[in-house]
Amino acid sequence: MKKGLLLILSVIISLNICAQDAPKREFRGGWLHIVGNNSIKDMSRAEVQDWFTEALDSMQVNGCNAVIFQVRPCADAFYKSEIEPWSRYLSGTQGVAPAEEWDPLQFMVDESHKRGMEIHAWCNPYRVTLTESDELCESHVYHKHPEIFVKYGKQLYFNPAEPLSRELTVKAIADIVNRYDVEAVHFDDYFYPYPIKDQVFNDSLAFEKYAAEQGFVVENPEQRDSIVGDWRRYNVELLIKDLNDTIKTLKPWVRFGISPFGIHRNKRNAPDGSETNGLSNYDELFADVPRWAELGIIDYVVPQLYWEIGHRAACYDVLIHWWNDYMKRGHLYIGQSMSSFRKPDLKDSTKNQTEEKMRLVRELPNVNGNVWWPAWSFLRNVSNLQTDLKENYQKYHALVPVYEELDNQAPAAAINFTSKGAVLSWDQAEADKNDPMQKVLFYGVYCFPRGVEVDINNPAYLVKRTQETQFDALKENPNHKSGSKYVVTVIDRCWNESEPTEVITLKYTDHYYKRYAQFEAEEEISSEDIVMLGDSLTEGGKWDEYFAEKIPEGTRIINRGIVGDDAPGIYDRLEQILPYQPRKIFFLCGINDISHNLSTEKILSDIEKVVSKIRTESPDTKLYIQSLLPYNQEKSIYKSLNGKFEQVSEVNDGLNKMAKKYGAKYINHHKKFTDKKSKELRADLTRDGLHINQDGYAIWAKAISKYVK
Repeated sequence: MKKGLLLILSVIISLNICAQDAPKREFRGGWLHIVGNNSIKDMSRAEVQDWFTEALDSMQVNGCNAVIFQVRPCADAFYKSEIEPWSRYLSGTQGVAPAEEWDPLQFMVDESHKRGMEIHAWCNPYRVTLTESDELCESHVYHKHPEIFVKYGKQLYFNPAEPLSRELTVKAIADIVNRYDVEAVHFDDYFYPYPIKDQVFNDSLAFEKYAAEQGFVVENPEQRDSIVGDWRRYNVELLIKDLNDTIKTLKPWVRFGISPFGIHRNKRNAPDGSETNGLSNYDELFADVPRWAELGIIDYVVPQLYWEIGHRAACYDVLIHWWNDYMKRGHLYIGQSMSSFRKPDLKDSTKNQTEEKMRLVRELPNVNGNVWWPAWSFLRNVSNLQTDLKENYQKYHALVPVYEELDNQAPAAAINFTSKGAVLSWDQAEADKNDPMQKVLFYGVYCFPRGVEVDINNPAYLVKRTQETQFDALKENPNHKSGSKYVVTVIDRCWNESEPTEVITLKYTDHYYKRYAQFEAEEEISSEDIVMLGDSLTEGGKWDEYFAEKIPEGTRIINRGIVGDDAPGIYDRLEQILPYQPRKIFFLCGINDISHNLSTEKILSDIEKVVSKIRTESPDTKLYIQSLLPYNQEKSIYKSLNGKFEQVSEVNDGLNKMAKKYGAKYINHHKKFTDKKSKELRADLTRDGLHINQDGYAIWAKAISKYVK
């Protein structure tokens, strides 16, 4: 199978999804059209923006990684432009700005990128009006150069043969590329118009004017139609080449894609045609799209295969195989009509065609993904397709396939990868920031649960594509668990992916990271404050209540205990305390370290790092090192502590020596909480064998009262 998805059976079963349904790379786009959305003109800016973001959210939830957004529907602009007039679809009248000033394209660029999706500016090159009633505003180029336009049927078009038509089109689209951070320019199937019975596209004057000098001479009247067809295709190809050259000169990473009508040619007209019987993109729309791909003047093709498998005139199965066989260069994505997926499967009428269509997309070697029509339908569950995508075919994030012809160099790995609590942060290497081809488009954030090997080729563990340089594991990853391992990659503008960073393991509980975040949000510690630093025993104390009458005005008792914390965890969060040089720190740590089955030597070494850091970075802070409390094995629910009485004593002996070494006060609580007969934690002071009740805290508070004053 393609895309390196030969996964072993156990992995397939564990992911509950077959390999062909979980590609690491696949284009997953959606068309958001403006033409026909006549309600926009009656909506406020906020209402339009809400509608757009709702559509983007639905695309994101359903696994899309690209938005194809219509911005130039009729030689006008659904964005701020000094070249072409405002689109009538925004305000209701062409040339009239929206009542509340805003730029829809810039809004969609920003919102798409926030969601880890690239955005393609969808433009129609030659269409000017849709109906006879469409009025062109005074500033429209038609009024200045009517000679370059052709009326055909009820619509008005640029004449593709006129050099000025090409020049104006290139100028308008170059303006988009130059001013907006779009990943691609996208054309659909409107070049020469769709044929109308008994009507002729009147470009005969242009043929007489330009054809001969371009090498198209009619020597035999019987050849005229054939030569005119070649000439028209030549005209369109001139535009495509000029536009691609312009795009790549301005921004060499910006792609140029075409979405043609799904039938290139029928076999009855050409030996290399498909076994179909419909309108020909080549013969009737005068667009030779496979040739453009072969010449390298477009980067991707999205044939609109909107029919079902088994369609008499245009069978989906026949056409997807044809495009797969004839697209040898560039990327091939399949334009999918969501409604066609509801058609019954030919082999099993009890199910629809989703499974078979997706099988073809995933198994044909030259097919690189899908574009869904219309993407607004992601707001509804058409034919249950969204459920199928979200829960199966597009369940996991995917990267867009690399545009190797534009750039095949992977960026350097991300740098400065660190964690602050549950918040991961990183940066891109400075050299790549300044290289336009290597500059980051998105970062890939991967999370691997405890016991799972780090492998960025497995899309099941890609949790986010983002342009941000930080990631809050608790807030943004619903699958986060203690022991999760994180890495980050850099994805450049052409979707080359860097090597992953070194692994960061977030080994503590969610409660730990929530407490850490709480501390970050609290008012800063002052040099007059007293800090109670430790694990769950410290967290459980109501220290501010115990000593409310014993501390001077302006001094606070700050509880910095966290359930489950150990010496390395406390060390990592000293940065929340030491810069403020608190008056005193009461430090208790070690029992969780013992439960981790560490040696006494290792435990004391880790604790000494904490003590040394306090002494070095806050030398005027008075430090009190408190002994470990005993525990009650008979009542204990913590089996990892069973049989470790002696290690508690060993750690306490080490803490006593450590206090002397660093000029700290050692406070021995062990005797005060020990039952004289059992030598364990007094049963009346605990319910679980380790933690103490309020009577126990009263003993503790009394023991340190004179040091708190």
